[in-house]
Amino acid sequence: MSFQVIISKRAQKDVRAIVRRMAKVTPKKVDGWQEAFAVALASLNELPKRCPLIKEETKLKGLRHLLFDQYRIIFSILDNEVVWVNHVRHQKQKPLTSDDL
Repeated sequence: MSFQVIISKRAQKDVRAIVRRMAKVTPKKVDGWQEAFAVALASLNELPKRCPLIKEETKLKGLRHLLFDQYRIIFSILDNEVVWVNHVRHQKQKPLTSDDL
């Protein structure tokens, strides 16, 4: 079964901010990072349930994450058909809260 992957406006904003910061610090890595990110997202088309529930799961039901580089791609699975990418966060950021979604 193939899932449709949809990136929320919030997650798009997160990725733009990551790319802007990266462009200032390590501009040569931006293109490679964006390509690898696209591959990571595409991997969610198949078997997104392989990804574990997030550690904050006790408060935020059904959210999973895919670890990518130094980031967490946080998503939910809707109706067993759609992967909804909620957020992209650095792994060292404070724990996700419902206000972050």
